[in-house]
Amino acid sequence: MNNTGILCTSLLVLLLGGLGGLVNCFHSGEFHLPQTDKKAGIWRPGWVGVVVVGAAAALVVWGLYGPAGSYIFNADTPQKIPITVSQIINSLLVGFGGGRFLHMAVEKKADEFTKLTLTQALTKAISK
Repeated sequence: MNNTGILCTSLLVLLLGGLGGLVNCFHSGEFHLPQTDKKAGIWRPGWVGVVVVGAAAALVVWGLYGPAGSYIFNADTPQKIPITVSQIINSLLVGFGGGRFLHMAVEKKADEFTKLTLTQALTKAISK
């Protein structure tokens, strides 16, 4: 197996997934640096986290469903790992989706904190 082909293709998939995550940041208007809301206990990963998650998600999906899985245990063939246009587009979309998933998880935690705060304020107001 051509290790250089695997490495180059893996790096391309990582970059495409990261690019998909970056597009997600522009789409959602969440292009900021990582930050922590200490009061709510929420870490917002910012664009860096979204790009990393998008890149990792694209690599995992490509590893699971791409052509590399069929060549890993066949070390005798010096084939290059091919990448198709559909796999390139898939990497971009998975990166975008991975970023969306991360945004939704953070927002869910923020919504839970807001709900708890409002419930406590309402309970306090009713008891007075």
